[in-house]
Amino acid sequence: MTEPWLVLITRMGVGISRDAYYRHRIRVAELALARSLRAQTDRSFTWVLVRDVRAPAWVDHELERLATGMSFDIWKRDPTVEGINPVDRPAVRAMIAQRPTILSRCDDDDFLHRSYVGRTRGELTGRTPPSAVTFVQGGYLFGTEVYRKRYPWFTAGLAVLPDERAHITPYLFNHPSFGREMRSKGFEAREIRNTHPMWLRTVSATSDSASRRRLHPHFWQRPASVDLGEFGATDDSIALLARTLAMAPVSGNAQPGRSLLAQKWALAQQIRTIRKTPVPSAEDEAEIQRLTSALYDL
Repeated sequence: MTEPWLVLITRMGVGISRDAYYRHRIRVAELALARSLRAQTDRSFTWVLVRDVRAPAWVDHELERLATGMSFDIWKRDPTVEGINPVDRPAVRAMIAQRPTILSRCDDDDFLHRSYVGRTRGELTGRTPPSAVTFVQGGYLFGTEVYRKRYPWFTAGLAVLPDERAHITPYLFNHPSFGREMRSKGFEAREIRNTHPMWLRTVSATSDSASRRRLHPHFWQRPASVDLGEFGATDDSIALLARTLAMAPVSGNAQPGRSLLAQKWALAQQIRTIRKTPVPSAEDEAEIQRLTSALYDL
């Protein structure tokens, strides 16, 4: 039986073209996800970095440097044509045609345990696609301290063994309801429990989700004793990551109660709807330009 190859997708900036944003996020990825990927004990994976078609010209060179020593690819997405979803389905179908393929996801500022790739491949080998898994035990990284967290179907490491159509990907459903959506369609969705955290979510005061949800440790919680080396990190690298996140460029979110991603998604959908008009008028083209400017201004 052929064990599946794992493809880890990281959305670096779909719907974003600002120079300062990419410089910051690449530095964050360098201190977080890239370190944990280099620490993986199983190297049977490809890291796919997804950037916007309007990203600055220098970005690809820096993404290549970021992934040095790893199997990697760079996908370019146009949200005004393809939407915010980062998955290139034709590319995925081509991969599946060559060998069994697992699709996984993780944000650039999060960490995966060094056993993640091996465990995920082992869990999905021989399963009937589409099949999904999540690792329940993880941790929230507040500054330099880790607090254990039980979170089924969190984004970090959520993985799918897709069928040849590649319809179901780790980005198809809203992640908290991913397992329920899979099971409602008659597909397998398993929650794997571990004695140790399999992922770490970086929580920064400047992040979109943390500012909206006011994420913080409960008063009764105490930091957990976690070996950062298991995630490819050190005390010094974690401290530097915290300082780097604190210097994030200010976003243009005029609706703090709604995520930037949700706002970009809505604008992209409006643009795509207009593009479906059989014979676009001059007014349609002007509206596309207006909505596109609004999308990239966020």
